[in-house]
Amino acid sequence: MTGEKELRCDYPLALDLRGLPVLVVGGGAVGARKIEGLIQCGARVTVVSPKLAPQLERRVREGAVRWEPREYHVGEAGAYRLVFAAAGNPEVNRRVAEDARASGVWVNVADRPEFGNLRVPASFRRGPLTVAVSTAGGSPWLAQAFRKLLEEVIDPAYGPFVEQMVEARQRLRAAGVGVAERREAFAEIWGSQALDRWRSGDAPGAKAVVEAILERWGAGDHGDSAHRIAKERSGHDPDPLAD
Repeated sequence: MTGEKELRCDYPLALDLRGLPVLVVGGGAVGARKIEGLIQCGARVTVVSPKLAPQLERRVREGAVRWEPREYHVGEAGAYRLVFAAAGNPEVNRRVAEDARASGVWVNVADRPEFGNLRVPASFRRGPLTVAVSTAGGSPWLAQAFRKLLEEVIDPAYGPFVEQMVEARQRLRAAGVGVAERREAFAEIWGSQALDRWRSGDAPGAKAVVEAILERWGAGDHGDSAHRIAKERSGHDPDPLAD
């Protein structure tokens, strides 16, 4: 709009980093936080830094991270799929970012996100569920504030509950239950007492609630698979990702 600053709009993505080479330049506290998340996601992490934070030294000894004890070399960013510049030196970070972008590599810059082409949202996990908040780099503090707010609403009980939902989807599909019927089953689980049982520490009760629902849909451990006719009734599953 004329006379107004154009707002940045980031496109949200979830990356599968399993087995992919990722470079982190900087072995301090910021780099350590980045690396922990990358390890959890299965990335092959290399850290370039003259020194390492104690927690990173432990990760190197465990073999979870490869350490190059030196300064960054111009040109090496091109050998990686993803780069994080967290050197604690703005000039070094800028140089790493320019190098990565010139090589067509996605790069995140810890202290100056505008130098890179990738921003990492404020996030937290509940089992398979990842909740992320971004302000497109406009206000990292506000993104963290929203993250903390959502952490209170989406409490830890959602972790095992989401795992149940994932397993339920697999079992319903294996039993031949159609897309529309699966959605009905998911809604039934969502509205059940399973989550409250997890919150009260009653894991057996939570599992029993979901198991009873799956039994009714022919996907129980000992069900008679009566609802397998759903597959014949609806034909080939037209959209396996729809649910």
